[in-house]
This record gives sequence, structure tokens and C-alpha cells, in this order.
Amino acid sequence: MLRRIFFGGVFLFLGAIFLFIGGSTFLEEQRYQQRGVRAPAVVTGKALRVATAHSATAYEISYRVNPAEGTPFEQTESASVHLWERVERGSPLMVEYVPAQSESARVVLERSDQTTEMAFALSTGGVLALIGVFVIVKGGRWLSSSATAPAVTEPVEVALGAAVANQRSFWPLARRSFGFWFGGIALLIGLPWFVVNGVFPFYNDWRFAQEGLSTTGIVLTKEIRSSGRGSNRTQHYEVTYRFEVSGDPIEGRDELSLEDWEQLVERESADVLYRPGKPSSNRLAGDRPWVSQTFFGLLGLVFAVVGSTVFVRAVRNARLVWHLRQNGVRTQGTVTELQDLKLKLNGAQQWRLQYEYRDFQGHPHLKTFDMPQNEAQTWTAGDVGAVLYDSTRPTEAMWLGREKT
Repeated sequence: MLRRIFFGGVFLFLGAIFLFIGGSTFLEEQRYQQRGVRAPAVVTGKALRVATAHSATAYEISYRVNPAEGTPFEQTESASVHLWERVERGSPLMVEYVPAQSESARVVLERSDQTTEMAFALSTGGVLALIGVFVIVKGGRWLSSSATAPAVTEPVEVALGAAVANQRSFWPLARRSFGFWFGGIALLIGLPWFVVNGVFPFYNDWRFAQEGLSTTGIVLTKEIRSSGRGSNRTQHYEVTYRFEVSGDPIEGRDELSLEDWEQLVERESADVLYRPGKPSSNRLAGDRPWVSQTFFGLLGLVFAVVGSTVFVRAVRNARLVWHLRQNGVRTQGTVTELQDLKLKLNGAQQWRLQYEYRDFQGHPHLKTFDMPQNEAQTWTAGDVGAVLYDSTRPTEAMWLGREKT
């Protein structure tokens, strides 16, 4: 099915991005392990570049490398705030570099964080790529089998009738529907998005208003992060900071409004709020970007509501079809009306067929069934087709149409 191939391509594309990020880091580390050499160095200076509208805060250290063989050389490198604070002019360092490439010199550090990020990127990319390949292969097999199968005009439920009747569960039938996958994916994206951007921020605001304590911290870095594209591009003004509780240093990261972000200066004081029972839950004092948070929270809620509605409807329809195929009562239905829905699915114009049937007590019921235009054109008002309905709930029924014997 084309939509399966599309979704498979999306998963494969996302997996390729993660694999590229993790693979680049892995190859870079392999280059240092296989060809790199180590040499002592001495710090010659350090500098702090404050954030601007076009660049983030940068902590830089300069050092002079004294290799065992070759000419000494100097290098300037962006460093973490912790390394920058730890070293002074004249402090010894150990660096590694690739011979004949002095610009590759870097301070030797414990890179556990980088290893964790690399492993996460490679594993995530591998899983996404495998899912994408699997979905594409399954979709390709479906296309090739449907291309060689004879064309039929009966509804999908008719073509699947024998198979559905032998199934022990309705889930295989549900997984064949577009609503199951579309609704499920929208729900998986929208629900966490709503919780992270809608529920948590407002919950945190309430908790800090109830029990937050104020203290003084120090600004470490400032950064402007962008999200979205074109006219929908959004700027996020983020700050990292450090404060102490009972002598223990704690670092945090927060997002502020542009006005409050501009007032803060690196290495200067900032007001910090924290929860006394959980100091790791902290934030900077100042206005929150509530407009963007509310927008993204509502966007996640819309995705979650639409996704859950479509998903639940697809599952219920599959369960009904499965149940009627197992236990339904067969009768005849009469077409009463055909209506153009002005809607396209997979490039096919959709029509709605309305039909009437009577249960075993002779009570009339009206139901509808949606179908592609080419199939709807084979029916006219007054035509008779097969119907299955639930004897315990006669209002639950499905249209079979012209079944093959």
C-alpha cells in the first residue's frame, strides 16, 4: 500500500539522520584511537565570549602543545564551563591530535557523555531504519500481490470475509486500516507533546508558587535555539546557571522571555527558585514564554484528541466487522440514497451509500457505508445488497453488497 511505503520512507529517513549523527561521531573517535597521539600542553590563556543575537556563550582556552617529536604549536579550543573554571594560565593539560593536523588537537577528557549520545543516536537510528525497511518491504509485497490479483468491485470487507471469519482476534483487521496507523501515530506524537508542553509547565508553575524558595545563583551560558521553519520559526532563549543548596552545587537550565534573557550576563548573579524537598527542580526567576508553551500544549492536545478519535473509531469498526463476520445475521438491504462526500482518500473520490434493512422482528433500520466513486457508480437507489447485522443490537450492521457465491 502506498501509504505504508510513505510511512516506511519517513521512518527510514529519520533513522538515516540519527545514523549519520552517531556514525560521524563514531568515525571521528575511531580516527583519534587509530592515528591520534598524545602530548603534554600548558594553558596560555582563557577567554569568555558572551552571547549575542547570532552566537551562544563560548568558553575558550588557549594552550601550547609540546610534542615529543616535531615543533611546538598553539591551539585555541572551545571548552566546557567546568574545564574553563578549573584551569588557569600555566596549568598543565594532556591533549591528543592527529599527526600533521595540528588543528585536530583537543584536550583529553572523560567523554562518557559523548559516548552515551553516540550510542543513543546509533541505536535509535538503527531501530527507525529497520522499521522503515520492514514497512516498505511489506508495502511492496502488498502492491505486487494486488497488481497480479484480479480486480473486484466488492467492498474490502467482502474480499476479506473468509479470512476475517477464521481469525481469533479483530486486531489483524484493525492493522489493515488507515485510521489505525494515522490515529495511532498522531496519538503517540500528540499525547507526550501535550504532557511535556502543556501539563508539566503549568503544574510546575503551581508547585513553585506554592513552595518555591529563592536564592542567588550564577549565570553560566546563554543560548538562542530556533525551532520550526520560515514564518513559523520560533526563538527559544535558554540559560544555564548554577546555585548552591546546603553547600552542594546544582546546575539547571531554563527558558526565559527575550527581555529577561537580555538582562542576564554570564558569570554574574541571577535569582533562582527551587523546591526545598527537591532542589533538582529549579528555575530562574522571571517571565515565562507562556504564549509559545500554551500554543505547543494546545497543538499537542489537538493531535492527541484527533489521533485518539480516529484510532478508537478504526478499532471499533474492525471489532464490529470481526464480530459480525463471526456471529452476524444475514439479510437484504435496499439502497435508498447515494451522496458525494466531496472528500478524497488515496486519490479516490469518496461517496456515501445509505441503505435500509429490517431485523428479524421486522423493524426498519437505516445505515450508511462509504466507498470509492467507481464502486458507488455501480449502485442506484432501489438496488438490493447483502447486509450483516447483530441480532442482540440490530442497529449495528455492515454492508456486504454483491457477494460472490
